[in-house]
Amino acid sequence: MNWKLFYELTEIYTSPLDLLWFIFAVSYSYYRFGSFNFVYGTIGFLCVFSFHLIVNMQNNYMDYVNAKDEEGYKKNTSTIGTNNVPLETVRNWIIGLSVLPLIASLWLAYQTGWTTFIIGVICVLIGLFYSFGPRPLNSLPIAELVVASAIAFFIPLVYIYLGMANRDAISWSIIAEVLLICLPNMLIFFSTLLANNTCDLDEDIKNGRHTLVYFLGKKNAVTLYKIVWAIAAILLPILAIMHVAPYTVLLVMLTYPKAYKTIEPYLKKQVKKETYFSALKGVNVVIVPSIVLFAIGVIFKL
Repeated sequence: MNWKLFYELTEIYTSPLDLLWFIFAVSYSYYRFGSFNFVYGTIGFLCVFSFHLIVNMQNNYMDYVNAKDEEGYKKNTSTIGTNNVPLETVRNWIIGLSVLPLIASLWLAYQTGWTTFIIGVICVLIGLFYSFGPRPLNSLPIAELVVASAIAFFIPLVYIYLGMANRDAISWSIIAEVLLICLPNMLIFFSTLLANNTCDLDEDIKNGRHTLVYFLGKKNAVTLYKIVWAIAAILLPILAIMHVAPYTVLLVMLTYPKAYKTIEPYLKKQVKKETYFSALKGVNVVIVPSIVLFAIGVIFKL
């Protein structure tokens, strides 16, 4: 397997998100607890990074296997089909890439407790069952919410727990606070998944996938997309006022006009190859500055 094929199958270009969540978790941990265990946290980051690649490859594999659209999706859309990759080769890579992160994850669970194992298993199962089985997550109306929660809440929660492992006991109040601080990013990722499924609606119907967009319709899905972005923006000043986040996050509000201009092509026309990437770019316009500003606020506090 050459680098180009590996790049496409693992979708490694999405991996910088793992680093952003790690930076966010470190920042929050210092803001809330004044410390972070970088040994456990860094190993956890490497495990998440590895599993992210594995899950992406497995999803590409299962999407190809489950596809009903032989002429369209399998031959002209799927990376596996367009590159004529033997399924056995993809399976072997998935298994091979899983060995080291699996061992490292079990070691972390042994060192830090079963909570690490449980949260990690939840994240991995969501990733694997996104496209696995007779009724995978990506064919259900809960797909957007479940995946957004895994990406923008559970992964940061894993890092935060590892950062405070063996020093402070995690509690439901801390989990609730982490959920609250992650909520704006969760909503934005939910909207991005909604945008993806809006653009893929016709293809999803051909392949038997009935996502939330299938039940809402394109027009209502775009309206929901706008509402979710608005709620995410409103939450930022609330978090700062509650002292759950440093006041520097308020500066993220300045990015919203640019973000709106970025996502505007998608709002006008929902076509995957033409406008979906404008929705993706809109995420970066907001998410990256929000995490950087959170970190800067923590530095000022320290």
